[in-house]
Amino acid sequence: MEENNQVKQSEERISQNNRRNTFIFVLAALLIVGLSVACGWFANSYFAGSHESTDKNSNNGTDGEIVEKTESKEWVSLGTDISKVEDVYEKVSQFIYKKNRPNGGLSFGVDEHNQNEMISFLASCLSVSDLDDTTSIFDYGTKGFLSYEKAQAILAKYFGKKIIIDTNYDSGLPNANGIAYFDKDKNAYVVNFYPHGRISGPETKIILRQVVEALESSDEIKIIEKAIYVSSKYENGMENYEIYADPGEKISIERISDSTENISNYTITVSDYLDKAATITSYYHKAEDGTYYFVSSEITN
Repeated sequence: MEENNQVKQSEERISQNNRRNTFIFVLAALLIVGLSVACGWFANSYFAGSHESTDKNSNNGTDGEIVEKTESKEWVSLGTDISKVEDVYEKVSQFIYKKNRPNGGLSFGVDEHNQNEMISFLASCLSVSDLDDTTSIFDYGTKGFLSYEKAQAILAKYFGKKIIIDTNYDSGLPNANGIAYFDKDKNAYVVNFYPHGRISGPETKIILRQVVEALESSDEIKIIEKAIYVSSKYENGMENYEIYADPGEKISIERISDSTENISNYTITVSDYLDKAATITSYYHKAEDGTYYFVSSEITN
């Protein structure tokens, strides 16, 4: 009898141990599942914040309509009003027309080709009033000096930071229109201005770009525009215009050919090819003084 009681007590202890072990196992499993869910939620939140996830409600919203939301920004439509960045946009428009510019002014790079491109951009921003010690040249032009510091300040206006400019630049043409060379004694660029004027025959009217929407966030403005690329060639008594959807001129949209006399009757405009044209998206950041400077741009098809 005593032996039976001992066996029974032993069985009860084993049963209690089994129940306790089962409870611990279930509790551990629940903790593991809970930690997995928490880690997954954290990872999704982290990476969603690190990479812009766009939810577009409308492609062409009316003025003031919220048309895009991201984890970090809310974009409000300005319609096609780019007045807040118009001056900067007009200056960089050719700069962004044929190349992606992911790093603003740093997209110029440091090699000779890009430095020449930077000089050309700088020249396009100048007026006679920017020059010091101006004199007359050839009785109809103006020659003057643009100090290195002023050149840097002009570029900073459009790109938001000081950019190192080539001080070894020399076009090889001292009287060339625009920036001719850098005078190291004066620490300034020699600049020539000549009145523009040309005589030409009939030609077709070409409109290459069109702003289709501008969007504004708390610290940036984004401009979306459509663009076409046109090449022309005179051949066999005919004027030929090839219209492309990409700056590399590989995606042909249409070819227009006619005689020199009739070609002026044509208007080639991007508005006729909006569904096939390239899209240029450019960004402008708001500075502390409320002005904007160019940040980046991308061309897509």
